[in-house]
Amino acid sequence: MKTSSHIHRTGTGRAGAFALGAAVSLGALLATQPAAAGDLEGLALDWGKLAGALKALDPDRLPMTRGSPQPRDASAPVPWIGAEPRLSLVARDWAGSRRLVGDLALTDELRPSRSSRMVISRVRLARGLLAPFAQLGLGEWRVDTTLFPTLPRERALAAQAELGFELALGRGTVMAFETGWTFLRSGDPSDVVARTYPALFSSCVAVRSRF
Repeated sequence: MKTSSHIHRTGTGRAGAFALGAAVSLGALLATQPAAAGDLEGLALDWGKLAGALKALDPDRLPMTRGSPQPRDASAPVPWIGAEPRLSLVARDWAGSRRLVGDLALTDELRPSRSSRMVISRVRLARGLLAPFAQLGLGEWRVDTTLFPTLPRERALAAQAELGFELALGRGTVMAFETGWTFLRSGDPSDVVARTYPALFSSCVAVRSRF
């Protein structure tokens, strides 16, 4: 009979392998399209191919991507910190975020910057007032000229490592905090930002209230 620790290691290992495979497959899904000089949209992500790759990896069999089989008793107190690990894969494009597996986070929905296009693999401790999470991302980074119009229009391959949490402040109100590093790999000798700052630190806070 399997022990609970063995089951946990097996589920976590399969989740990690799935997340790694999905993130690595991102490089093969970037299709080059004709673009004018200096056009930042020269690469487009084929979401259909990505959905097909995820289907082939059979994400529904991963224990960490499924909801709890037993609904929570409404009369039972909600724990302060969640204790149920949940895996999510999120595709962040320049203009928004798309759920691939699991759930979107508040920081996916309310992104202050349009500087990254990545597949994000996130593990979150769910079903508590405080839901901490850790995430890894792989894809592209660019200078968001909407926020920084004076910087050069650059784009580079990038990876992200971030930590954060979501906190339920009351009925319909959630606060989220996310912080981490983005590591850039410039492929153009003329790039200024990516070569001067190969690692960028960032933080963001988001609050959502529904009435």
